[in-house]
Amino acid sequence: MTVDRSGLFIMCALGKGGKKLKIYKFLTMYPSSEDKYSELRDSNGVDGLGKIINEPRIIKGRESWRRHFYDDFPKAFNLFKFDLRLVGICARSEDEWKKYFPAEHKEKALRYRPGLFPVHYSKNPINRNYQEMMELESRYLEEKQEHPFLTDLKYFGRILWNIIMNDVRSR
Repeated sequence: MTVDRSGLFIMCALGKGGKKLKIYKFLTMYPSSEDKYSELRDSNGVDGLGKIINEPRIIKGRESWRRHFYDDFPKAFNLFKFDLRLVGICARSEDEWKKYFPAEHKEKALRYRPGLFPVHYSKNPINRNYQEMMELESRYLEEKQEHPFLTDLKYFGRILWNIIMNDVRSR
């Protein structure tokens, strides 16, 4: 993780084929928050978006940035560089893949570019836990293998519907 003076958070993540990517976001958490992820994940648990429950690392006043996706605006740069697809499995660090995801799931997911809009947003209510998140990601990857374009179109439609009509938001 890197934070530059402009308030950008730069996450090192794995892309298609394991290619190392720099994913850009506006900073909404205190610097060095990544170092506390494992500890908080173990103590607080994660929801179906992979987000820490009762997240203490968010900078006061920036909660709305996350809720309204403002923190993700810089990811448009990654989209235009073709590092990301519009829809897909969210970008994860090498360490996160190693610690929390089965190797087989990682292998399937890294056949494709990560998504600007994670597939988790396609379900409402949002997955309640890690197991539901894994099931949804696995189902998406199976469908994508059979019908890549139609699968992304279907999930993108569901995601837009949930964001606009059901007020599905990040925490």
